[in-house]
Amino acid sequence: MSDHNLITSKIELEHRPDEVFLTNRWAMARADWEAYEINVANALSQMDAPGEGTSVDSKALQFADCIRSAALATVPLARERVAKTPWWNPNLQRLRTRSRRLRRAYQKTWVACTRDLLRGNYLAGRREYKDALQKAKGESWKAYVRRNLDLDPWGIPYKIAAGKL
Repeated sequence: MSDHNLITSKIELEHRPDEVFLTNRWAMARADWEAYEINVANALSQMDAPGEGTSVDSKALQFADCIRSAALATVPLARERVAKTPWWNPNLQRLRTRSRRLRRAYQKTWVACTRDLLRGNYLAGRREYKDALQKAKGESWKAYVRRNLDLDPWGIPYKIAAGKL
C-alpha cells in the first residue's frame, strides 16, 4: 500500500490562447477563438483519464497534442516573411554566426596569451564577415540600379545621382 495520494486537476480556459502562443508561426489576429475553445474541450474530453501505468510525460504530450490539433484546425498559420534585405544570403549568415562565436570565445577567456590569439581570430573573422557583407550589398545595389535603369532611366538611380533624393 502506498501513502501517495492521487493528484487531480481541472483545466479551465480563463484567458485567450493568444497569451499562450507568443510566436510568429500562428496568425493570431485571424483566429476563430470560439471554435478553438470548442475543439480544445472536445479533444480534452476524449483524452483518457490518468490511471496506473501512465506517466506524467505521456499525459503532458497528450495534452500538448490536444492543444496543437485544436490550433491547427482553427488558427491559421502565418505567411512566410519575405526577406527585407535582398542582399542577405546563407554565406553571410554562416560568417555572422562564426564571427559571433569567435567574439564570445575571446570575451570569455582571461588567460593573456590565449586571449591575444582568440582576439586575432575574432578580428579576422569579423573582417571576413564585414568584407563579404559590403560585397553583397554592393552587388545588390548594382543589380537594383541596372534593373531600374532598364525600366525607367529617370527613376530612382537618376534622382540619387542628380541629388534630388
